[in-house]
Amino acid sequence: MHYKKHLWSLAAFGLMTVLGGCLPVELSVSPRGDVLIPRQEGFVVYKPADGSVKVWNKPADGQAAFALYAPDGNSALVFVQASGGMGPSFKVMLLDAAGQTKELFSRSNITYAQWSPDGKYATVTRVADQKVAPLDQNMPELILINVAEGTTKPLASNIAGIHRWMPDGKNVVIFQIESKIEKTSQYAGKLVLMNVVDGKTQPIAGMVGESGAFFDVSPDGKTAMLTALKVAAADAKFAEKVDGKSKLFSLDLGSGASKEISDDAGYAVYSPKGTKVLIGSSQEKDGAITLNVAPADASAMKPIATDAAKQTGGGMGSQATIYPVWLDDETVLYLSKYAVFGTAGTNLMLTSVKADGTGRTIHQGKIDAALIGK
Repeated sequence: MHYKKHLWSLAAFGLMTVLGGCLPVELSVSPRGDVLIPRQEGFVVYKPADGSVKVWNKPADGQAAFALYAPDGNSALVFVQASGGMGPSFKVMLLDAAGQTKELFSRSNITYAQWSPDGKYATVTRVADQKVAPLDQNMPELILINVAEGTTKPLASNIAGIHRWMPDGKNVVIFQIESKIEKTSQYAGKLVLMNVVDGKTQPIAGMVGESGAFFDVSPDGKTAMLTALKVAAADAKFAEKVDGKSKLFSLDLGSGASKEISDDAGYAVYSPKGTKVLIGSSQEKDGAITLNVAPADASAMKPIATDAAKQTGGGMGSQATIYPVWLDDETVLYLSKYAVFGTAGTNLMLTSVKADGTGRTIHQGKIDAALIGK
């Protein structure tokens, strides 16, 4: 199983989403190609290969909110949102093959999660209850879960919600935020490699990001694709506003050398084998964005879909960012927008498309037909 299949990414979603304490809309794909979907009916497994649907687990108390297959695909990390209260509160549980759950811990304002490639650990980000110097804000913190032991420990404070495990299962890449540039929504800091066992860190590059900051690490752990306003040497200092908009950069994780790729990218996600990159545009039209596929170096981008939803509906504070995922190295899963009752009655449809733009298929009807009313 490749750990990239856990990303309905990102792997990082934007800092503003993170600060709001909101989980993104992501799906998780198992090594078998099954898709794990949190729905009103519970945690649902959909098999695109044969169109079959089953409810793996229905929470006894609360609503299915987020789920990630374990690396072996036989269990999952699931998040159940409690009803009521002032803010989103979640139970984080391990779901086994028989559909039984074991609670690992409970926290409010969870914003993201990842499995380690070996399945020993999981990491969760959440908006901290307290402000941690030097920032005068409640920023995300990183929590490590030892899944077998059911224990947790804090790893880092003042980070972005998106983080990525390295293939060695010992290190994570985080955006360590050091300052907020005055009178802007820009955050300055470093992309850092952190050892989850001893907590030691190694700076990779300096960067300035804003609400759309995002990064993903290649399957071999050698490069990263990241959206930022500026990427520089690890010892760079940022004190003034960076003009312009976020761009997509390629970053060599060993040397720290970076290269600007595109000025129209909200995120970039490596395919499971690392041969391709899925790039979502930053520009939207009527709430939809264009998805592009490119070789691993992000050259010669080819548009494969123009109807990918960027966010869920709802008012301020209730929107969640949506990210697509690779079903395999040749197929992308995403949520398309489809107007079913006038311009206001828009549904999200689980859709697949080949990496060359052919074979577009809407799967939502099969899922709904199997579940609604039962």
